[in-house]
Amino acid sequence: METKEITDPNSIFKMIETLYKQFPVYTLINKKPLQVKVLAIKNNSILIQSPENITPAERFLFLTNAGNLLQFKFTVVTKDPRGIELLLPTSLFIKNATRTNDRYQVAKVPIYLSNIISQTMIPHDLADDTMKIEALAKPYIQKLKGKFSEVSFFIHERMDTRMRLLADSGKHLFVPDSKAPESVTENFIPFNEYIHLVKQNKELNKYLSEICIPLKYKNIVLFGYIQILNLEKTNINDYNLVLHAVNKFCDEIAESDIFNESKMKCSIMDISLQRIKFFASSIQTFWKTIFHWRNYSF
Repeated sequence: METKEITDPNSIFKMIETLYKQFPVYTLINKKPLQVKVLAIKNNSILIQSPENITPAERFLFLTNAGNLLQFKFTVVTKDPRGIELLLPTSLFIKNATRTNDRYQVAKVPIYLSNIISQTMIPHDLADDTMKIEALAKPYIQKLKGKFSEVSFFIHERMDTRMRLLADSGKHLFVPDSKAPESVTENFIPFNEYIHLVKQNKELNKYLSEICIPLKYKNIVLFGYIQILNLEKTNINDYNLVLHAVNKFCDEIAESDIFNESKMKCSIMDISLQRIKFFASSIQTFWKTIFHWRNYSF
């Protein structure tokens, strides 16, 4: 296949809407592929979390599909202090994909994958068993309430502002003393981002400190967060106590029978440095549960 160029913005955006939701997207940093987090796709543009500190005039994003390499060229419109870039597509090049590393065939000794689950189904599975989630969360809430003023678990298949901030920043929220902005170290979400949350909810003004840690399935899929509000200052020991509770809770969630993991054995065909190829039968889900807002606090 010869290289094909597409310059019509509407055609490019239609492909972005279809493919960026299905396949991982990469950019090249120092000649090495780095996966990019796509935050939003709308209004003929996309938002991404920038993988580097500099602000280029153009951004190239890549993905492979059906044996083809697709190179999307974007104009970088803006980049905010959090590193979120607004990109407008300008052109798309399509050519045959070629390997830059070895593929290892799996033939002599069969290797299988099992317990497979779609990341997109995890929030739905949680939504389908809210009583068990409440039962798992209750002892942690009761224990932490012995030390902190307010404790709540937020679990939802759609992100609220706080959950999106945790996802976009990749950091936890830890404000030891809201009267002292310097108490927030660089390892956590900046104090100025916290102030935006306070402006949206005036009730937070009465609390002197906050700890907010994301809840993740096997430390990969974000499905909620725990929020600790305290009328007095907190310290790093308090943060570590909450972090330990979160880790144990997430372990219990992962080990529970809430999730509909496929028990089929899928034969691995080949392995490369970037991916594992295997065959699996299609699984059609015929049901969907609507999960309303859940904010657990007892």
